[in-house]
Amino acid sequence: MNRVQSHGLCLAVTLTGALCAQNEIRHLDNFGSASRASIAPTVSATLLQRIPADQVHRPSGAGVTGFTAILQCAGSLLPQQFFYELRHNDAAGATTGVPDTAGAATGVAGPFTFPADPGATAYQFIFTFNTPIAVPQVSGVPAGDLYSDVVLPVPAPGDAPLMMQIGFHEPMRASAIGYTGTPGIAGLAWSVVTGLGSPAIVSQNVAWALGTRFSSDVCQPFARRGNNDNFGYAGLFPDTIGGDQPGWRVRATANAGSASVLVLSTGLLAAPVAIPGIGGLLGLDPASGLVVVMIAPTATNNGMPTGTSEARFGPFATSLSGGVNVFAQVLTIDAVSTGLRLSTACRVNF
Repeated sequence: MNRVQSHGLCLAVTLTGALCAQNEIRHLDNFGSASRASIAPTVSATLLQRIPADQVHRPSGAGVTGFTAILQCAGSLLPQQFFYELRHNDAAGATTGVPDTAGAATGVAGPFTFPADPGATAYQFIFTFNTPIAVPQVSGVPAGDLYSDVVLPVPAPGDAPLMMQIGFHEPMRASAIGYTGTPGIAGLAWSVVTGLGSPAIVSQNVAWALGTRFSSDVCQPFARRGNNDNFGYAGLFPDTIGGDQPGWRVRATANAGSASVLVLSTGLLAAPVAIPGIGGLLGLDPASGLVVVMIAPTATNNGMPTGTSEARFGPFATSLSGGVNVFAQVLTIDAVSTGLRLSTACRVNF
């Protein structure tokens, strides 16, 4: 049985005034099975999803405003409590990046409760924080990478452990160098025994069913594969020779019907800059050229938080390949206030 829980408090939400920003990014396509990696149920497990700094470059404003997670249990007579954490890169770790799980988290929220149920159940949890978690203003991969994680408890004797649903064998271009330095491996899903040991990349190109919500507008790439728009690793590393067609989506704190403008560049600024009169930060490098691709209106969809609308651009047919990087950012002009906001910038490696 699948159920949804929604928690939290979002104040002063109107469609014509201040909006509570909850713009979600999640690098996940298909999911359904569940896992806690290779961590035994006799110890607490921390499951982390990496958010590379060149995929959310760079959040401004309040920071992280909430999260979503799909957790599953095969049966538990007692409720189980879990925590959410936002962590950062370990500067003393591997040069390709590794989460800092030994030091203090950037932010912690919880405990949250998975209800008792003797049968197998899965819940989608949707939480909005009363106080957003401030995001460190650090740029570059891996120094500016963030890690959203959920800390799962040790179950009571006789109860099954909590697990998180996963995208299993997330597709991506086999020749692409992911965030591990290894071809064909994205390196975005991690796990560690809570408080002990060294974090490890989860094998088989897994993605956790864990979304992070930002106060910033967020731009995310996708890849059209057949009839499916893949917002997982194929969007980051599309196989254009194999037929993938890239596209982008913006989730914006804006009224429906707002005009969103997709801009592409071959360069990214080392440190984003503010532009007077425009919310957000400019991440694209004007010196590398800026190309306005298209304008699309935003719309609201079922399941989106109040105050968020989104627009899609593409998919586009392209022959780009061979490791070429293209960076994207979206400027949204609110249909009611006429205020301008820049999204975070993101990278696609062709």
